[in-house]
Amino acid sequence: MFIYKNKHKSNGSIEYGKNIHISFSKNEVVGLEIIDASKVLSGFSKSEITNDILKTVNACDLYTRKLNGLLFVYFNCKFKARAKPIENYLTIQDIAYNSPIVATV
Repeated sequence: MFIYKNKHKSNGSIEYGKNIHISFSKNEVVGLEIIDASKVLSGFSKSEITNDILKTVNACDLYTRKLNGLLFVYFNCKFKARAKPIENYLTIQDIAYNSPIVATV
């Protein structure tokens, strides 16, 4: 499953665990790839999300918030089937954050 922002191209991505890739364009998140989505999303939702339910995705949103050097990547998916919407977020270090602790040469 790939959730992306329209009209944005990825310049690279990072792995978030085994089955999630977060795509960036400069310092902005532009996409979220979820490998083995039925299994991963079932874990997020605490209910079974089958491949048949995934085929009924009605809409997905992706947005971010920054706070204290952290980047929160929020996503939600709504389904036409009777499955509950999935709303969750991932937390990573903000790639644009310059830590005052890190010394540079």
